[in-house]
Amino acid sequence: ERQLALIQTFADQAVIAIQNARLFNETQQALERQTATADILRVISSSPSELQPVFDAIASSANRLLGGFSTAVFRFVDGTAHLAAFTPTNPAADDVLKASFPRPVADFEAFRLAQHGRPIPITDTEDISHAQIREIARLRGFRSMLLVPLINDGVPIGIISVTRLKTGSFVPHHVELLQTFADQAVIAIENVRLFDEVQARTRDLTESLQQQTATADVLKVISASPGELEPVFQTMLENAGRLCEAKFAMLFLYEDNQFRAVGKWNIPPAYGEFLKKNTIRADPKVPLGRVAMTKQPVQVEDLSCWTSRTLTASRGWSASRKAGAPGRSCRCPCSRRTNWLGPSAFTGRKSGRSQTSRLR
Repeated sequence: ERQLALIQTFADQAVIAIQNARLFNETQQALERQTATADILRVISSSPSELQPVFDAIASSANRLLGGFSTAVFRFVDGTAHLAAFTPTNPAADDVLKASFPRPVADFEAFRLAQHGRPIPITDTEDISHAQIREIARLRGFRSMLLVPLINDGVPIGIISVTRLKTGSFVPHHVELLQTFADQAVIAIENVRLFDEVQARTRDLTESLQQQTATADVLKVISASPGELEPVFQTMLENAGRLCEAKFAMLFLYEDNQFRAVGKWNIPPAYGEFLKKNTIRADPKVPLGRVAMTKQPVQVEDLSCWTSRTLTASRGWSASRKAGAPGRSCRCPCSRRTNWLGPSAFTGRKSGRSQTSRLR
């Protein structure tokens, strides 16, 4: 009896040890999950305008905590799936994954399944009927996977996939953890969208205020100089040039198929001397001539592209290039009721297209 009692005591102690180990493991796992999710939230807060650091952190944490072979994050944009982040395995397998995207969401069965908004466990990739998933699994070397969609307002906007080398199911708390990571990815995407919207709205308001201030400055000069045009033109060109980020600006009067410069701001001295002594013919092959013909704004996004074409035939163009005219140019018509007076010209520092708001 004493021996039986002793054995029973050892058995009870074994049960206690097993329970302690289970509780310790559960506590440790819970701590790891909390630490991982807290780390993701820190990345989100420190990268309000960037998604890549968040996606990279989610892929790395999910792969580690779920014991994955590889993890990938995909985004759905306008019906196309983009590979946003992944954990590397080997160069050949990674190249297979990267070469497969972007691709239409409808082309890949796993992405079509994600439209239902529920986790998709695949215990054995060889037992499923989807040939595409089987082929990628063979090329990448995994046998089981778990996919969890990213859902925003009921709409799938992406998916996270975790793969394993062996067949088998994922335990419920791993599914829940991957769902948490998916929710955090959605939060990050929404944060960046809202951040970009606020930034765009702030830029629009700032630009609108600058334009209103510039317009008010011109009106003040008009009121203070009712019989003088030069200070009005100078103020107008200076404000317009600054708002358009131009290197210099000019105002031309159109008479007898010729352009005469009546206002200049910050132009190179040599070009200023040329305009003082010469007029420019309204050749329809060059921007000024096109403005005269169409009565519409004309933009040249890269002036260097015109050098070997038709602009070299224009004396005004040749003079401006010798004077160091920079990368882009915009010509806008000036009119009074039905009478067309001439164009204003703004030449920018770099090549590229002017914003529509600046043309207005």
